[in-house]
Amino acid sequence: MNSTSLTLKRRPEPPRDPVAATTEAARTVRHTLTRLGHAARRQDGSLWEVRFRDVSYYPPAEVAFLDVDVQALPRRVTTLALAAPEVLHELSTALGGYPVRVVNTTGLVFVVEFAPPEPACRAVQRLPERVDLDLATRPSVPYAVPLGVDGSGRPRWESLLRLLNVLVGGAPGGGKSGLLNAWLSSLTQAHPPGELRLSLVDPKGVDPYGWRGLPHVLGPIVETSEEAHRVLDLLRDEIDRRKPRAGHPVRTGHPVAAGRDHQRQSQGGAEHAHHLPHGQPRDPGSR
Repeated sequence: MNSTSLTLKRRPEPPRDPVAATTEAARTVRHTLTRLGHAARRQDGSLWEVRFRDVSYYPPAEVAFLDVDVQALPRRVTTLALAAPEVLHELSTALGGYPVRVVNTTGLVFVVEFAPPEPACRAVQRLPERVDLDLATRPSVPYAVPLGVDGSGRPRWESLLRLLNVLVGGAPGGGKSGLLNAWLSSLTQAHPPGELRLSLVDPKGVDPYGWRGLPHVLGPIVETSEEAHRVLDLLRDEIDRRKPRAGHPVRTGHPVAAGRDHQRQSQGGAEHAHHLPHGQPRDPGSR
């Protein structure tokens, strides 16, 4: 009777010098992409290869980030082709078995994982059931919110001005509402209503933390889909209003911001719209 045995390939051990390994990984990835045909020849005959805007090593996760310069890709080379599963497999093989994945939120970044992921059972055992928020650890940056703690138990914060988008997901009872309320607590304690205005949508209609009536909150808390569409339309109008005017660039795109209410005329009469952060001048010449 014939039998077939399978040998599972183990991930290589983490490199002794991860910073040097990151530099070498960038060189290997570039050469491998060229070997796979993701390159071109310039008119002068020189080789036009994929290059990186930034190469860095992130110690907490033991990963290398290779940020592709998507604005200088060789002719007929696309980010879709570079992110193809067969390409990632070739890159992993060239790197000696280290897994390679891509992140393409604002471009294309190759992520090389130098350390094996912790077994799920051990990871669950090490996750705390509760993380206390000490507002004294808040950094001196505007609109800072807590992200949690790192592997050493140190709190991690980030400014909303640096977060392009935020998606909070998890199982029921996993702490999603608790995280969002921690963010609101941090923001409202650090910024007075003159610097921070909030539009809140609560489809559950419970609001157990008492945000109703808070001076930072514009109008009643939205609880229906129709009201949510109206508020999103107002936010979109506000983003359009904040686009650069008269040579004054304005940062937009954040759902929380400082500002003042303004009146907007519509066919049905005067409609009250809400300003969100940043405290930008109302007119290009004012302060």
